[in-house]
Amino acid sequence: METLDVARKLGIASVTLRLWERRGLIGPIQKDSRGWRQWSERDVAECRKLLTKLHGGGQKPETR
Repeated sequence: METLDVARKLGIASVTLRLWERRGLIGPIQKDSRGWRQWSERDVAECRKLLTKLHGGGQKPETR
């Protein structure tokens, strides 16, 4: 699954996912031969847990 698909699934901006990876909050996310991130269901589950932890169980973060 690509970054935009994950972002849509979680209801957050794709830049947020890349930021979390860069800061070491998730990942690292595997990349394909083009250098594009390829997210597994396990990666998505990790992001859901982080969202819950950061935003108290279900509130979507404000993204810009």
